[in-house]
Amino acid sequence: MYYYIQNKIYQYNKNLIENVYDFATKKEQQQLDARQKTADAKNKQIQTNLSLQNEWEKTAFQNQNTDLIQSISLLDTASPDFQQKLGDIISQIKIKAKEVEKWGEPYNLGGDLVQKNLSTGEIRTAVNMPIGGRMKISGDFTPEYINTRAAQYISEDGSIDWTAVDELQDVDANLWRQVSNNLNNAIQEAQQAATIQPAPELSPIEKEIAGLKESEILTNRDIANVLKQQGYPEQEVNISSVGGIVGKAKNILDTAGSFFSNLFGF
Repeated sequence: MYYYIQNKIYQYNKNLIENVYDFATKKEQQQLDARQKTADAKNKQIQTNLSLQNEWEKTAFQNQNTDLIQSISLLDTASPDFQQKLGDIISQIKIKAKEVEKWGEPYNLGGDLVQKNLSTGEIRTAVNMPIGGRMKISGDFTPEYINTRAAQYISEDGSIDWTAVDELQDVDANLWRQVSNNLNNAIQEAQQAATIQPAPELSPIEKEIAGLKESEILTNRDIANVLKQQGYPEQEVNISSVGGIVGKAKNILDTAGSFFSNLFGF
């Protein structure tokens, strides 16, 4: 919703500049170019924030953190402190680790060697049985080898192919167990290390706006008036985050009106 409104404002201002650009003087065209460049950069940041918002909503949903999905979706992607607020929320996400099945020691049942699932009670034929009927007990693998094997099951987007991992049970039960534990540990470490890159440094006027919003309960119009009283140019206030749609449009129309006056002499 926030992005939809902000995008409408961006497109409106961009079209307005394009419509009056050819009638502007060289100096006015330079001003319009600078204004459009600033607007493009802000719109690009908003799109980046929107992508982050969508990705973390998906992550929260996949890991059953339903209480955080709405909090993420309600963030304003155009807000200067969007990434800081998003970081505060995603630090609360709990990544759901895949439970590793645990099987007991093999024993004889009706002439067959079997194993019992310690969680579900399921009975299966003991795996990794060589000729001669003795259970193969593998020694521990080196951490370097386990890291290499585990990395084979992680795709470029960070997802894990657990189906392929489980196929290791038919190769070596101990190898499967160590690789599964390695991947589950990696999930936990990724959760703890999850960070959001800091937002770009605010301009002086935006820092002043942030301070006013924290210190007092003021509307955007009130803050705009305070900024003007402090000596900020009306043009700079109009294009700030508290300028509003009318102020931003008025600023462009005032610029357009000035070069029409110079052009036609009225």
